[in-house]
Amino acid sequence: SALRPPPAGHFVAVLRATAPFRNLPMMAYRGHSGPWLENNWIAHFCCERHAETFGGFVPLFVQWMDLFVGPVGSTDGRPSAPPKKGGERWSVDYGMMWRTLRGLLRPDVAYVTVSAHDFGIAAGLFPEAEFPNVL
Repeated sequence: SALRPPPAGHFVAVLRATAPFRNLPMMAYRGHSGPWLENNWIAHFCCERHAETFGGFVPLFVQWMDLFVGPVGSTDGRPSAPPKKGGERWSVDYGMMWRTLRGLLRPDVAYVTVSAHDFGIAAGLFPEAEFPNVL
């Protein structure tokens, strides 16, 4: 289907629905504990800008990698494991995020995001073709 401008209120609805997938602890890798590319995208562009800033795209401000490598033991399809000593389970996981997107994203609206994952936003867990309108 053809893409069209987002309907009134969709930009704000997306910001609200994706809020649980922001402000998460940043992952650490090889001595660096962030901020990472996704964290900088969120810090610089979310969440006080107007919809017009994004030129007809609706931004998805999600900490994709932090969510992916966060505490395991969730419903996202990865093997369950207890949290590391002193660790905690998060109230959100990749599966929850994907289900949120399934109920939120419209096939006729263009979205934009930043993901550092080698396999994009689907992270090899879900069919990325499910959202061909996410850049």
